[in-house]
Amino acid sequence: MAPTVTALLCFGLCLGQGIRALAEPLPRPTLHADPGPLVPWETPVTLRCRGHPEATWYRLKKGETTIEGNQGIGAEAQFNISYMSKYTAGRFHCLYWIGSASSEPSEPSEPLDLVVTGYYSPPQLSAEPSQDLTWGHNVTLRCHSSWAFNRFVLYREGGANSSPWGVRQSQSDFLIPAVATPHEGKYSCFVFHSQHPHTWSLPSAPLELRVTDATSQDYTKGNLIRLSLAGLILLILGVLLADAWHTGRRYQGAVLAS
Repeated sequence: MAPTVTALLCFGLCLGQGIRALAEPLPRPTLHADPGPLVPWETPVTLRCRGHPEATWYRLKKGETTIEGNQGIGAEAQFNISYMSKYTAGRFHCLYWIGSASSEPSEPSEPLDLVVTGYYSPPQLSAEPSQDLTWGHNVTLRCHSSWAFNRFVLYREGGANSSPWGVRQSQSDFLIPAVATPHEGKYSCFVFHSQHPHTWSLPSAPLELRVTDATSQDYTKGNLIRLSLAGLILLILGVLLADAWHTGRRYQGAVLAS
């Protein structure tokens, strides 16, 4: 009798754990673009949705529209876009299932904005007052286009399609207050229309910001002043020595003549 009770208790515990496991929400997947979310026009890109090792079905959605589903993938599914255009750009998210597609899916991933670049001519990027700056001063990066765009994006180059500085705004001027060494680097900008937020221009030509430490400048100026004073003193000493030598020669000549 005791073994039967033990077996029933074990079965009940295992069943309870299984029910709790099924009731727990599935971890949210992650979605990223390879090589990156800024994709030149007419080039391919791969979207990778990473979920659970036991996932049996993945689905990629653009807005509320299902784009593609993959079955029997495992920890990651990939979705290939062979030809990037304004029709394939947009906001995407993915989700997955464990078991059949009729079971409860995971939470959707965070949205990924996939942007096509190169649809419009590149803007021009300039720096005011200059791209060569002293530490602590302000600089304005101005993104200018001859066309009537109403959205501007400033990017700081940090590798393929990656940037710690990715600012979108409706104004063409980007103020960087109190520049310091971390602000150094190459910047570029894009323009687009607010009605088509995923269709951007070609990037502007890169603009490099160079920052000089004011303290090192002061030291340099001080050293130059000290070197100039030392040179002046040596010159004066040289003139005095030459004059003394000529005076001594004249005195010796006068003594010999007498």
